[in-house]
Amino acid sequence: MHDLLIAHRGWQRRYPENTLLGIEQALLLGARHIEIDIQLTADAVPVLCHDQTLERLSASPLNINHCLYTDLAEHSAYEPQRLGDQFLGTPLSTLAECLTLLADYPETTLYIELKVESAKTFGADCIFEAIHPLIQHCANPYAVISFSLELLQLFQQRGGHRVVPVLSSWQQAFSEEVQILNPPLIFCDIHLIPEDSTPADLPYPSAFYEVDRPELAQQLLSEGAALIETFAIGEMLNAESTANT
Repeated sequence: MHDLLIAHRGWQRRYPENTLLGIEQALLLGARHIEIDIQLTADAVPVLCHDQTLERLSASPLNINHCLYTDLAEHSAYEPQRLGDQFLGTPLSTLAECLTLLADYPETTLYIELKVESAKTFGADCIFEAIHPLIQHCANPYAVISFSLELLQLFQQRGGHRVVPVLSSWQQAFSEEVQILNPPLIFCDIHLIPEDSTPADLPYPSAFYEVDRPELAQQLLSEGAALIETFAIGEMLNAESTANT
């Protein structure tokens, strides 16, 4: 299972999410797949952040889409509500910085989630122009992922990028829009699995997220899942190591 786990926003259970700190700690443990979220600043700098605002990350109401990248320097990505002040001073990270870090781990696959909020604010073309130059010569295997199939289609057609949909419903996997993309993988929340279905019923290899228990991961893999995404990458990897000793 070791090579089948995706670190969801880095080692999120232990460190602030979407930070170089949390990502590097996951890599040092041997994570072979990393997932990150991207929002754009007002001057079109791709920043690692799940939300539009810095409320959770920095206890600030600042909207990333409405501020310049330089405005972020005074804010810390430390998640005070969840982690207290122990990571105060951790900087927000950019996609460019993340790609530089990952280059030292060339066998690690990066999944770059483009957030729908940024696409709505700036438009698909702006998102493409901000992201494409950074990833077109990426040293790592990677995929652009998103809930927006329109955005994925643009990246596939204009940039030749490997694109992976994040499903909004189980039925969407069988839709014509997804079929057009012919994705090598699809991401799916475990809560979307119908009671009478298993991962093997999907028409594409699947990665399931919101999985933090080794036994559930093993079950999903045995039922046909290709990959498992988890916030608890360290705990899951350590549990596997313990089981093998």
